[in-house]
Amino acid sequence: MPDDSLSVDRLYTITVILLDGQQHVVEFRRHAYNNLMELIVNELYENIGDCKGHAWCGTCHVEILTNETVAGETLTGEAVASEIQSGEILENAALNAPPIEPMTRDEVMTLGKLPNTVPSSRLACQIMVDELIDNAVFRVRGDVS
Repeated sequence: MPDDSLSVDRLYTITVILLDGQQHVVEFRRHAYNNLMELIVNELYENIGDCKGHAWCGTCHVEILTNETVAGETLTGEAVASEIQSGEILENAALNAPPIEPMTRDEVMTLGKLPNTVPSSRLACQIMVDELIDNAVFRVRGDVS
């Protein structure tokens, strides 16, 4: 019998906290958008994604939150880049974040240049819209603090 849990028709839910603090619950279907950035832009009309999903600009910078973690310690871009390279940031983020795709080299480099990164920072353009982010909470941080 086929597994219906990954059906294209199944609805998943995430919560997105925008730059102005507004919190929105958004439903989506698996792979309805290429990535989280497109979902946020199309569903909430948030003005992010200047590089159109290439992981170059940082305007789609999000913080992955869970019910246990509301805010992380603010780190400098250099500190994040150092922790990413050592693997420490991935271990710390993995404790509180849903299991999503690992960071690409471009994403690591872009996050390393941002002044407002936290241990659970990611670029929304690099997060696929599928069952792995179901029930996750994302705070849009953008490319400035």
